[in-house]
Amino acid sequence: WKSICARLMNSKPEIEKRPGRYIKPNYIEMKHQEGKEFQGIMKYLTKETHGNIHDNGTITITSNSISSNNQMFHPKNVVDYDSETYYCKENRNENANIVFDFKDKQVELESYSIKTYRNSQGYEHLKSWVIEVSNDNNKWTAIDYHNDDGTLNGPGIIGTFVVKKQEYGFYRYIRLKQTGRSWCNYGNVFAIVALDFYGKITLPNDKE
Repeated sequence: WKSICARLMNSKPEIEKRPGRYIKPNYIEMKHQEGKEFQGIMKYLTKETHGNIHDNGTITITSNSISSNNQMFHPKNVVDYDSETYYCKENRNENANIVFDFKDKQVELESYSIKTYRNSQGYEHLKSWVIEVSNDNNKWTAIDYHNDDGTLNGPGIIGTFVVKKQEYGFYRYIRLKQTGRSWCNYGNVFAIVALDFYGKITLPNDKE
């Protein structure tokens, strides 16, 4: 029995016994720099692919609520950093979300920046939300959450938020989900001009 226990104590994990079975992710890291917002992962992909990263198929950006179901307010607008186009949810939908599918890439999120619409305080600005991650678009893990947060309640504000739960690994999907009413004083609309993520992003095999 002592001999068996000794062998078990000294044995190495399977991942080390069989080299080659585990592949360390090949990634690049984009850190947030104060005063240089929107120079993160999404902007990097935009520069690499020379265009809107939803339109050119680099990632897919979707929402369960788009105002008037109009392309003018599509969530892909949040990665058009050289324009003032924006995403806007419809009023009657209680809790809207925006889902970012990175397809053949994965992200380990550390922080993110959001720019608000130009309307004044008390209008269509996020108040309560959660950031979630997933690898199957079904089971989601919350990594950052804000309730009655006034950071984004104003025109053209840029707020940067460090995720509360880190060291969880890489994920294919990131979801921004509204979890309560917005600051809008005439309904439940919210709008976002720009959004960017900071952290690590894996590179596809052909980029290694």
